[in-house]
Amino acid sequence: MPVFVAQSTGDDFVLVQGVDPMVDKWCSAGADVTYRRYDVGPVLTKTGTGHLIGMFPAVVEGLDWLDQRFSGRESQSGCTA
Repeated sequence: MPVFVAQSTGDDFVLVQGVDPMVDKWCSAGADVTYRRYDVGPVLTKTGTGHLIGMFPAVVEGLDWLDQRFSGRESQSGCTA
């Protein structure tokens, strides 16, 4: 089952230091992972703003990725970043 993972580098709620190892573990186990990291610096830390700002590009790309899967287009095997 293919998986889309998106992460903002400025997210201070869901830290990139936790997401990177998770993606590495899934990839090592043979999962098909599309991983996108968005380079968004810290914004108003401890308010959730960094988490929210990173969601904008993730929603656009994630919905396109989902549309492709539901349209029957295969995702690339393995891990892509």
